[in-house]
Amino acid sequence: MGTREIFFALGDPTRFKIMETLAQEGPMVVLDIATLFETSRGAVAQHLKILKDAGLVESEALQRFRVYRVRTNGFEEMEDWIITARRLWANSRNRDPIKPEEQMTRAFKRLRPRTGPFT
Repeated sequence: MGTREIFFALGDPTRFKIMETLAQEGPMVVLDIATLFETSRGAVAQHLKILKDAGLVESEALQRFRVYRVRTNGFEEMEDWIITARRLWANSRNRDPIKPEEQMTRAFKRLRPRTGPFT
């Protein structure tokens, strides 16, 4: 599980809605989720697998069904990323703005080859 996987999982509107539904309604089986979203059980199962692989939901077998619920600590890694990103963005806003011509010079230096007759 990583931050990219979490953002990828939540980036899909259907998976985002599934997460909202599980958070609001509590544990549910695939059939109940599929009925709410008017989609196939197979499609919901694929979405749930991605959410589970991202560490956002967990499941347990209950007789012949699999019950899915939101993991209580599934968002910790994303929260850590957001806190770090806020600090970085706050620090970057406190710096002096870079003039457009300086931005072009910096970009050109990154693109220019480091070795050869023209360095």
